[in-house]
This record gives sequence, structure tokens and C-alpha cells, in this order.
Amino acid sequence: MVFFHKKIILNFIYSLMVAFLFHLSYGVLLKADEMAKKQTLLVGERLVWDKLTLLGFLEKNHIPQKLYYNLSSQDKELSAEIQSNVTYYTLRDANNTLIQALIPISQDLQIHIYKKGEDYFLDFIPIIFTRKEKTLLLSLQTSPYQDIVKATNDPLLANQLMNAYKKSVPFKRLAKNDKIAIVYTRDYRVGQAFGQPTIKMAMVSFRSNQYYLFSHSNGRYYDSKAQEVAGFLLETPVKYTRISSPFSYGRFHPVLKVRRPHYGVDYAAKHGSLIHSASDGRVGFIGVKAGYGKVVEIHLNELRLVYAHMSVFANGLKKGSFVKKGQIIGRVGSTGLSTGPHLHFGVYKNSRPINPLGYIRTAKSKLHGKQREVFLEKAQHSKQKLEELFKTHSFEKNSFYLLEGFLMSYFKNIFNQKSLVDDSSVYLEPCSSSNFIELKRMHYNEENTKKTWDIIKSLDSVAVLLYEKESDCFVIVKQFRPAIYARNFYFKRDQDQNIDGYTYELCAGLVDKANKSLEEIACEEALEECGYQISPKNLETIGQFYSATGLSGSLQTLYYAEAHEGLKVSKGGGIDTEKIEVLFLERSKALDFIMDFQYAKTTGLSLAILWHLKKFKNV
Repeated sequence: MVFFHKKIILNFIYSLMVAFLFHLSYGVLLKADEMAKKQTLLVGERLVWDKLTLLGFLEKNHIPQKLYYNLSSQDKELSAEIQSNVTYYTLRDANNTLIQALIPISQDLQIHIYKKGEDYFLDFIPIIFTRKEKTLLLSLQTSPYQDIVKATNDPLLANQLMNAYKKSVPFKRLAKNDKIAIVYTRDYRVGQAFGQPTIKMAMVSFRSNQYYLFSHSNGRYYDSKAQEVAGFLLETPVKYTRISSPFSYGRFHPVLKVRRPHYGVDYAAKHGSLIHSASDGRVGFIGVKAGYGKVVEIHLNELRLVYAHMSVFANGLKKGSFVKKGQIIGRVGSTGLSTGPHLHFGVYKNSRPINPLGYIRTAKSKLHGKQREVFLEKAQHSKQKLEELFKTHSFEKNSFYLLEGFLMSYFKNIFNQKSLVDDSSVYLEPCSSSNFIELKRMHYNEENTKKTWDIIKSLDSVAVLLYEKESDCFVIVKQFRPAIYARNFYFKRDQDQNIDGYTYELCAGLVDKANKSLEEIACEEALEECGYQISPKNLETIGQFYSATGLSGSLQTLYYAEAHEGLKVSKGGGIDTEKIEVLFLERSKALDFIMDFQYAKTTGLSLAILWHLKKFKNV
């Protein structure tokens, strides 16, 4: 079930599905059985926020305004983060009464308003999304902007690339068949792109020269020599002040799932102190915004700078006015929700809040020391892999290729597997019996105390680490794991995590054949998943370890075997409905890979690789 731009009238059966979709897709607290009790029709809407305040939204929907006034001052200030034209979602009953609403205030946080019984409640909850990494290879035909939009249907991506290179590449002078490459990530909600894309790496060729840029953890772009690309520095907006509250993304409480970020820096200053524009730009908004009081927003390319709690605006300043860096735009005050005079200064890059202090005065135009060394090594690996992609993709018939994934810093082969799971098709149901697990309750005495423990009885497993000496690569697999996918409906995911349910693993399988040895089962898995015909006598035992010790205590036995082209008898990929991708992990980068936590991987994979790196140090 998905939401459309127009209203969808759903019968009672579908009402349960919609409620459940809200629960799964967004982490919503309203339960399906509460919907069932209403025995009513539901209307799901996907809408665009149009210049409303949160108070105005409550009034429009006949919701008591005490819902807003009972919020803490910090939460009231957060509510002012709602941006015009943002997409939000509502559920209404047949009487047009609002049942619940989801209103984003950033790319990963949203306001959740819901009705329970006769009362309304409001909270801030994470936005549940799927993040996908993509690689665009393009041979220029018309213009960079037009060709990128044609290939990706993503004008925001085209704008980001143009802005990132605005000081280093003359796009108007590019010629036909010049090459462009972009490695980027995109977030999706209910199967639709959400928020802004994030460029991780790009390359533009011009007159036989290649211009690279790479994103860094500080949010800025650097070239292949660790020099900043299209860098910008901001001025301190208020002089002679102290920081009373720093920038913070906050954190989620593991039980309550509550997040309280602070998307800006607060400068404590005397009432009436002058406020200067931190950059050049054009005024995008000037007026009052709920908890932020009097606000000026200045836009410059992908940047949006917010100045809040002002007492007065500078004379003549209005929407559309162009301002220069250092120009006076107003004075410090305490309008809105403020405990005293101060300036709240927020910086947003492509709609994402970033720490302003990383761009003020102390910001550096190039990387140094160990930071530079690590950056250059990763940049060089990425460049080499991007060159390999261009070599393996001909532009004779196609002017562009849009690949799912990149991951080329670690793997020799090209990863191009598309996500096979339709988010809108997912639902969970109770499971009373299974061929693979049993739920048991254990009763026991420990130090004369009677205790119980719920456990899952499950099958043990085997796994094999395959190593190809000729290519100096470990042969591993990537496959979809429903349990990993499902748990991400209920827990906030790290923004940089690989959160689509796919994990990196050894070829492995359950010990479910009583007439076969562990070694024989391990060899079967190596053949089915990776395509190598390994003999049991050529297996070396690495060891055994327990997993999920508090729940099942399953035992996995790890083996090792060398593989080569002579043993390759099939493509692998699993049997039946399995969709397994075989990958070649370069041994020299394996330690970096297992320590790179943005890629979901199993404990067995990490343990086996560490065993190999320690035992065969001179390979």
C-alpha cells in the first residue's frame, strides 16, 4: 500500500493495512488494533506544507492548542524547523478527523501528531528511510544539467554537482563526449526519493584533464590533492560574544526513541548587538517563525543561513534583497521562545543542518597530517576503481549508465545488484510454528533461586572463508536478510549505515542434513553460493563461536579453503529463490572493510578475515 498525491478512500480491510504501513514505514506508535476498533474508513494523504506554523496546523485541524503550549521551550523551537513545501503525511477518518500526521523537520526527524482515545499527543520521532548508493557514468551529449536530469530524473543532484564545481570547472565550455561520473546516495520513503542527494565522489573531464572531488566527514569537498573544492568561509555573525549552546544532532533514547537536536549555534550577546551577514546571499525569508521569533534567512547556492530571535531587522531589508558578507541585517533580541537575548545561527547545506563552527574562521582550505594521509589513500583507491568502471562500460550505444551501488574501494568486481525488495509489499504477522526455530521457556535453579529464561531453539551453521591467491581476494557474498530489514522498522538507523537489509557474509548454511558431516555441508554451500568445487579434505578448521547467546546460543563452525579458477564450476548465486551476489574483497583492504561500519556484515566474516590476516602475514 502506498500513498498517492490524490486522496485514496480505503475500506475497513485496507484501513488496517494503512495503519500497519504507518507503523512500519515511520516508526509510528498508533497500533492497528486501535484502528480496528473504529470500524471506519480511512483517508491517507500525501500533502505539501504551505506556509503554516505548527499552531496554525493544529487550529486548522481542530486540535487543542495546548498540545503546542505544553511543549518544552526546546521542542517549541524545533517546531519552527518545518520548511515550506516539505511533504508530509496524514490519516483521517470518514468524518475528516485527523487520526495522525507526520511532519518532517529535517531529513531524519519528524513531528508525530496522533489521536488516542479522545486525546491528541505530539512527539518527535525518527524518519524511517532506505538509503541507496548509486553511480552515474555519463558521456556528455547536450549540457551537464540536462544530461544528469535525463539519466537520474533528479534535478537536485544536477544542481549539487554544478554548485560543488562552480569555482573549478567551466561547465559551459564542456564539449560533447566529455565524461562525468557521480557517486551519490539517495534516501527513499515509501519508494519515493526523499530529501536531498549526497554526493560522495565526482569526476568531470575537461580538455583531457580530470577534475575530482571527494566528500569528507567535515561536510566539505576536496580534490585528489586534499585541497578544498569550492570552499567557503563564514564570518562570525555577532562580535564579542560567547557560545551559550553549541550545535548538536542530539541522540535517540534507546527505549523512548526521543531525539532532541539543536540545529544551530547560540551566541549570547547584549540586547541590541549588531548582527552581520555571515556570507553573501539573497534574503529568502524575513518575518516571524513561531519559536524562533523574528527570523532572517539568507540563501547562497546550496546554503541556507538562519538568524533567529532578532529584536529588529535592518531598515530596507526585505525578501529578495541581496546582502554582502559583513552587512548589518538586524540586532540581537529574545523574540520567540528565548530565555534571554541571544542569536540562534543555523546553517543548512542542501537542506541538511550542519555545524556552523566548521565553516567559521578556523576552517582550513586543505587537510593536514594523518587526516590528509588517510584521505589521499582512500581517494586514490576510489579513482582507480572509477577508471575501471569507465573501461568496462562502453558509450558506443549508451550515453549513460546508472549503477546501483559503488563500494569500489574494497572490491575488485563491479557491484551492480539492484535492491529487489518493494518496501510497500512488506508486512509482518504472528508466527505460531516454524520449520527452523522453536520458542521454549527454560526453568532452572541458580544459587537456590528459581529462574526462567525464554530461548529460541535453532539450527547450528557452518561457514567457509574462500581465498583466491591469484587475485589476492577473499570470496564473500552479499544477500538480503529479512530479519535485518525488519528490525530497521523499529530502531533508528545510523545515517551512514547500509540499511536496505543486505549484509556481507561468508558463504554459509544451516546444519540441517543429519546424514552429512559439517565439512560436506560447508563444501555444498561453497558450491551453491560461490560456484567453487571444494573438497572436504581441503578444508582447514578455523574454530567455532556462539551467536545470540542471550536468545538462541547458536553455534557456527568456521572453515577456510583456498580457491582458484580451476575450481570454479558455476557462477554461484544460491539456489531456488536465493539472490546472492558473489564479491571479491581485496585482502589488502579487508581490515579497513571489516572496520567500516557503514556496511552491515556478520561476526563470522570479521573473525575469519582477522584469523587469515594474522596467520598468513606474509601472503
